[in-house]
Amino acid sequence: MILRKGITSFFVHRDIPEFRFGCFHQIVISFAKPMGYEIVEMKERGVTPNFHLATLKRQKSREDDTISILGHASFPIIAFAEPLVTCEIRFRNAFAIASRINVLFPEMTIATCEELSRKIEKSDLEQLDRIERDQIKYWKPQTIGELAFNWWD
Repeated sequence: MILRKGITSFFVHRDIPEFRFGCFHQIVISFAKPMGYEIVEMKERGVTPNFHLATLKRQKSREDDTISILGHASFPIIAFAEPLVTCEIRFRNAFAIASRINVLFPEMTIATCEELSRKIEKSDLEQLDRIERDQIKYWKPQTIGELAFNWWD
């Protein structure tokens, strides 16, 4: 379960941790080349989105063998998606990459497509801060993934 206080990146208290870009970069570098991926793009989170982004393409492979790696900016959570074209994220699983990350960085949480695609339930919101619930009411995310990985400002 990836939901926790601060997951929306809106919070009142500064006791929320930070998943630094340098750590995200190190994780991506550690598996990309050994697994045959070329890093096409690497971006640190800004005000929006609330996640770091790496776009990888498998070397010597089909054109559609490209994947986006998302690293939540507050928590050590990694998610995988189809290459981002708009602000809509199409999450996917990447079991081989996830397995490699788990071996090298066991403290990381890998968010699955199934978890991120799950509809938000009222009970999910109980553990979030009031300011987060206000933002959710405003932005109206439908899934856990839209709540956790977002472009809210």
